[in-house]
Amino acid sequence: MAFAIVGSACGSPAVGTHELVSNLAGHHSRANRKACGCAVSCCIGAGVPPTVGLQRCHPPATLGENRPMELLPPPTVVSVLLFYCEAKGAWMKKALLASAALGTLFIGSPSLAADLAVRGPWAAAIPVFTWSGCYVGTHVGGGWADETITAPAIVPGVSVTGHTSGVLGGGQVGCNLQFAPNWVIGIEGEGSAADIKGDTNQTILGITGTASAKTDWIASATARLGYTWDRWLIYGKGGAAWAHNKYTLSIPVFPEHETASDTRTGWTAGGGVEWAFWSNWSMKAEYNYYDFGTSSVTLVGTFAGVPIEVPGIEIRQRISVGKFGVNYRF
Repeated sequence: MAFAIVGSACGSPAVGTHELVSNLAGHHSRANRKACGCAVSCCIGAGVPPTVGLQRCHPPATLGENRPMELLPPPTVVSVLLFYCEAKGAWMKKALLASAALGTLFIGSPSLAADLAVRGPWAAAIPVFTWSGCYVGTHVGGGWADETITAPAIVPGVSVTGHTSGVLGGGQVGCNLQFAPNWVIGIEGEGSAADIKGDTNQTILGITGTASAKTDWIASATARLGYTWDRWLIYGKGGAAWAHNKYTLSIPVFPEHETASDTRTGWTAGGGVEWAFWSNWSMKAEYNYYDFGTSSVTLVGTFAGVPIEVPGIEIRQRISVGKFGVNYRF
C-alpha cells in the first residue's frame, strides 16, 4: 500500500514547487510502488504540514490507468520520521553516486591525471648571446707618426720629415646594436693619453738644427660597422679625431730656441676584431689611422737672447696606432 499527501494525484505533478518522492518506511515493497504508478510527495519547506490527511493509491488495473484515492487517517509521528529518513537517505545516495562519478572522471582520464601530477622544475633557458648594449673599457698600445715640416717664407722648397713613436693608453665608451641578424652597428668615443715623440737633425744652408715633436693626447668619436659570428666580431670604424702636439726648434750656433703647440682636428679610420670571452667581458685588438692634415704654427722663443717669433711654419701630421683593449658590456 502506498501513501501520498493530499494535493498529489497519480500521473500529475503535486501542488507546489518542491517535491520529493518516496514511500513511508517499508509499508510496501518497491514492486508495489511500481505497480501503483503514483508518487508520494513530501513537500518539505513548501508549507504543507505533516498532519495533512493521506490518500491511498490503489494499483492500476492496466498500464496508464489511475485509480481513485481513498482518504486515510493522519500519519503518526513514527511514520513521518520514517518517511523523512527514507527521503534523506535517497538524497545521500545520489550525492555519493555523483561523487563517485566525478572521481572516476578525474582519476580515469590519463590527460587530467597528468595535468594534476606534480611537475618537476623547468630547465632554465640558455640566453642567446648578443652584442646589443652599451659598454665601457680601457686600452693600451703604441703609436708612430710622420711629421713633415716646411717653412716657405724662410727656406722655400725645403722640407724636413721626422718620425715619432711612443706609448698611449686610455679608455672608451660606446653602444652597439645587433641586427639582420649578424650585423652590428655602433658608436664609440675614445680618449688616450700619449707619449708619442721624436726628433730629427737637419742641416740647411750650412746651419744644423734639431726639430722635435710630441703628441700628448688623441681623441676620437667614431661610428662602427661589424659582422659577428657567435662571440666574435670583426668591425671597421671611422669618424672625427683630435690631437694635441708640442714642437721645439733648437739651433745651437746662434743660439736659437723656439717652441709651439697646437690642437688639431682631423679624421680617423680603422678596424679590429673583438672576442666576448666571458659573461659581459670582451677583449679587442684594433688599428687606427689618423690624418690631421697640415697646420701652420708660429714658433716663439729667443734668438741670441732676443725674443723672436717665427710664423708660417707648416707641419703635416699622420699618426698610426695599434692597441689592445678590454670592454665591460652592460
